Amino acid sequence: EARFEGKRTQMRKGRSLFNMDCLKNVPVFRGCRPVFLEVLSEYATNEIFQDGEVIFHEGSYGDKMYVLHHGQVEVVISGNVVAVLPSGSVFGEMAAMCKVPGAARRNATLRAKGLVDCRVISRDALLHTTANFPADAKIIERESQRRLGDLRSKGLLPDQRRVVKRHGSGPDSQSTSDVEAWRRESMLSTRALRR
Repeated sequence: EARFEGKRTQMRKGRSLFNMDCLKNVPVFRGCRPVFLEVLSEYATNEIFQDGEVIFHEGSYGDKMYVLHHGQVEVVISGNVVAVLPSGSVFGEMAAMCKVPGAARRNATLRAKGLVDCRVISRDALLHTTANFPADAKIIERESQRRLGDLRSKGLLPDQRRVVKRHGSGPDSQSTSDVEAWRRESMLSTRALRR
């Protein structure tokens, strides 16, 4: 049994190195320290998607971020393909980094274009890791906000002033800009608690 234990450890280390190599080449992680990527890669799992398979739907709650290791993914907003992401792209990180799960709605539908191999990191794993590496968290957040701004400037995201027509309390009863403010505030308040 001891000889198998060693093999399991080697396999885990090999998987972690494989995932780390995948993560370090992703633009959103450029500038992050190797130790951060090593820890984060321990949490990464693999998911394979077939051609045409929906990875997630626009408006659904997001609890994972995806690193596109191999293949292409279509970005669909309001039924229109607005972009095709190549290998090395990251998607879903904005919802996954949101500290308030109720406000973590997907901005687009993502659909596999051909066979797709992704590394997937859950919200819990991402938030746990970034809580321990605040400088790296800032790098990821800055890049995510830049990407969000790019989408808005291209008109690919809904008008932020529109009001979501729902009843009750929480993010669904507020305007979309209120939800964005709530997301930012929750991220900032969590950082203040860690200090």
